[in-house]
Amino acid sequence: MIIPLQTDSRIKNIDILRGFALLGIIIVHFIEQYYAGQPPEVHATMTAKNLGDQIAMGFISFLVQGKFT
Repeated sequence: MIIPLQTDSRIKNIDILRGFALLGIIIVHFIEQYYAGQPPEVHATMTAKNLGDQIAMGFISFLVQGKFT
């Protein structure tokens, strides 16, 4: 006996994960590649000042930028 295929055989959760991954790739690439010019002077003073900030920035870089590029 032949069982007919369902017309909506896509898994919606997988599509949501793909969309999240593509959005992350787009955001990271826009930040890294398409930023035109120097950052404003207000942001120049907002660097990682202590060890805790540097560790947090390292984790963000590893978990976000490292995974979406």
